[in-house]
Amino acid sequence: MLDDYTERIGAMDWKKQAVEDLKSHEFRRKGLDNIRRIVAANQHTRKGFQETGTNTPQNWSDRQLDLVCEEGRLQLMYAAADGLVRAVDDALSTLTADERKVLDAFYIHRSQGHVPSLMEELGYEQRQIYKIKDRALYHFTVAM
Repeated sequence: MLDDYTERIGAMDWKKQAVEDLKSHEFRRKGLDNIRRIVAANQHTRKGFQETGTNTPQNWSDRQLDLVCEEGRLQLMYAAADGLVRAVDDALSTLTADERKVLDAFYIHRSQGHVPSLMEELGYEQRQIYKIKDRALYHFTVAM
């Protein structure tokens, strides 16, 4: 029965998911800032409606209802993204300094020439850098 289920939905690839979580980490973090700004702007607009005395649900215009719905949706999105950002941060904190540095260079803040740069900074050969990356992905996934 479980085999049928995984066959229908596809088995999760833990490495692929770990890489996606790491690559998306900074975008999610920046998204949190954007959501906070949008919610603050909506709340400012809604305060204007309060001053006109039309802030009870019975008197809401379509625009007021749009703002309330958008704010609720954004708060749900914020909670989900914040949970993922915190989980990634917590998982990264369990790794060694070398493992964190390698995952950061490979996935979070990747730049051209990251492997030679890591080799020089950490004093390892290329093969060892890739071993550290694989071990760090495993440790990160277990920590998540």
